[in-house]
Amino acid sequence: MLDLVHLDLYRIAHTGELEFLGLEDLDSERSVFMIEWPDRGPGRLPEPGMTIEFSHEGELRSLSFTAYNPAADTLCNWLSKSVNSYSS
Repeated sequence: MLDLVHLDLYRIAHTGELEFLGLEDLDSERSVFMIEWPDRGPGRLPEPGMTIEFSHEGELRSLSFTAYNPAADTLCNWLSKSVNSYSS
């Protein structure tokens, strides 16, 4: 089982504020971080294994996945197939 940790850094004004989030306490071998606005924490966040980019145009919504290691590549492939077969 994995621990999913979601961080929304939109309101972070400077990287020093990340110290108060207790990221070290949340990080383990089972942790998966989903970080919104990671550009707000340069040098203080782990290197990404993958990125997910959300975009929209009118009513159309889309996701794109980019992997940075073999494990993430496997996950990206699975997610791409799952998302392509999803409809709402």
